[in-house]
Amino acid sequence: MSRYLIVGVLLSGACTALGQIRVACELPHEVYVPFEPVVASVTLINDTGTDIPLGSQSGAIQIRMDMTDVYGNALSRMSRKGLTAPDTLPAYTSVVIQASLQRMYDLTARGEYSVTAKAEWGDSSFASPKRFFDIIPGVELKRAKVPLADGLGSRTYMLITINRARGDQLLVRVDDEEQSLCYGVVNLGRMLNRRKPPIIKVDSLGQCHVLFQRAPGQYAYAVCGPDAVLMKQDDLASEYQDARLEIDDSGDVVVLGIPLPEPPPVYRGTLEDNPIRRPPP
Repeated sequence: MSRYLIVGVLLSGACTALGQIRVACELPHEVYVPFEPVVASVTLINDTGTDIPLGSQSGAIQIRMDMTDVYGNALSRMSRKGLTAPDTLPAYTSVVIQASLQRMYDLTARGEYSVTAKAEWGDSSFASPKRFFDIIPGVELKRAKVPLADGLGSRTYMLITINRARGDQLLVRVDDEEQSLCYGVVNLGRMLNRRKPPIIKVDSLGQCHVLFQRAPGQYAYAVCGPDAVLMKQDDLASEYQDARLEIDDSGDVVVLGIPLPEPPPVYRGTLEDNPIRRPPP
């Protein structure tokens, strides 16, 4: 009887050890447009008393991202790149790993996808709950196609809106249509509405300048490079009203507008016999 009790205790201890790695997976959005970065935050929680290495070496935890399409079919991984992880998962603590899903899988087709983060440690595998997101086309507002300054091809800049987080967000997609390449999609953040469309201009260097309203009376200004890199982003709320973009004689794009009027001065005066000194309570 005692022998069975000992075996039961050993099995219980083994099960406890196997349950001491926890995995969570979160996505910042539920909808994306094609070629927009889809970055999952994977949290690994180490409830053991031992530091565990992360990586491909023996005895280490290996991280895998499994994805399925709307029909439940597993997607084929294009690359193992896209994971940014530390070397070690310390005891009794957690680490957050960034996983760039669009670098691992082909996410250009529209539809619903699911992602599961898995931590494989020896013969054990620990999985996060599934997370779902959709790839949708968005709404294209404007586009501009221009040759590059060095004469090496051209770029097409597209302004796209997508509804998420209870509002419209404005994105810039950068394509090389001749080579059938998409350099990326840049999220410029919240846009007030579509009734006053954003303004787009391209300078002599092939950089895209965008001006749009982020909130009532608040303009936002952004510059996106031909490689889909956000070069600059500013809020102009305290500087301009009725702002606009113009191209000067040198080919540079400048922001113009009517400066906000100075607020009226605050006058302070006292009435006769006021204020009255009051006795302390």
